[in-house]
Amino acid sequence: AGGPWIIGGLRVAERQRRWHLWLDRATQHLACGSVCVSNGVRQFSIDQARLDPKRLIVIPNGVDLARIDQAIPTPRSTLGIDDSVPVVLFVGRLDPQKGITNLLDAWTQIGPLRPDAQLLFAGEGPERPRIEQWIAAHPERRSSTHLLGQRPDVPGLLKMASLLVLPSLWEGMPNVVLEAMAAGLPVVATQVEGTEELLIHGETGWLVPPNDPAALSHAILDALSHPQAARRHGERGRLRVQEHFDLSHSLRAYQQLWADVLGLPGDRFALDHPLAISPTDPA
Repeated sequence: AGGPWIIGGLRVAERQRRWHLWLDRATQHLACGSVCVSNGVRQFSIDQARLDPKRLIVIPNGVDLARIDQAIPTPRSTLGIDDSVPVVLFVGRLDPQKGITNLLDAWTQIGPLRPDAQLLFAGEGPERPRIEQWIAAHPERRSSTHLLGQRPDVPGLLKMASLLVLPSLWEGMPNVVLEAMAAGLPVVATQVEGTEELLIHGETGWLVPPNDPAALSHAILDALSHPQAARRHGERGRLRVQEHFDLSHSLRAYQQLWADVLGLPGDRFALDHPLAISPTDPA
């Protein structure tokens, strides 16, 4: 566009559309550098897109704790769910990236062991027909599997649920995991970009390999079978977000980045990073 001050943003380890990686590589020298939302995305960008490590900085996503704290739990009665049963919640795009089929396979395994548990999908996307077909093929799980569609009350759902599950095949820095941790909700997620930096397995949640329905079902069952331990995971997750992923941390990091790139005083932010590159600097 002719402007010299450009900073890119790399939000996900894109494993589906490889042409994105070529475009990132072809245009990287038009910018001062790019912000990666996690160390996993940075390493992916170096290894797979072959981007210059000197032009990449990590600034994790942050979560607005006040927004979560002010949310009112969604009444289970509005969803037709009893207050006494465990609720497993998925929030996100119903997209192949999110590992929906693996979650359905895991839910099949969980059914005979926890027939009382309820699975909620909040979101829309191309995988919805697949979920509907699975429900039709498993009439015994029809009453325990709910498609909620797009919801304006995600913080309320997080405060109502017993467990968040995110079975993604790849990620960047999933905001829904941050929001769940901020709500004190225990999380089961696959060990992919971002989640492995948010969750500490066995302390603030459960991490399982991607594309492994058996491991996913085992972790969900473990969480549902030990509600007190799961509650402690949620409490520790909340503390971890407060200490490391509050939105104010991200804001300060971006302020420092822009100050350094523009050559402005930024000592009060006191963050060290490599992108203090002038647009006229041949490096």
